[in-house]
Amino acid sequence: MSGSIDRSRMCAYVNIVLLISFLAVVASSVVIWVVLPAGGLHGATFLGIRRGPWTDVHLVSGAVMAAFVVVHLTLHVDYFRALPAIVHR
Repeated sequence: MSGSIDRSRMCAYVNIVLLISFLAVVASSVVIWVVLPAGGLHGATFLGIRRGPWTDVHLVSGAVMAAFVVVHLTLHVDYFRALPAIVHR
């Protein structure tokens, strides 16, 4: 192997990052909207962390997820090009 990563391994890494970032978005959403809602108790925390940093986690993990969705779609561009032929069989 020449040191380059093969396509299937790259897809696996991208999918793992997508899964982790998705779970972070979901978890931080629950914390932000259910556990620490806006207008809730002043100074309330979850796991010792206030609402602001949870919002940061939510935004950063959402941005990572969006970026890796673009990478994921780019890795599968051949499939999208073949899709019309697949649909019209």
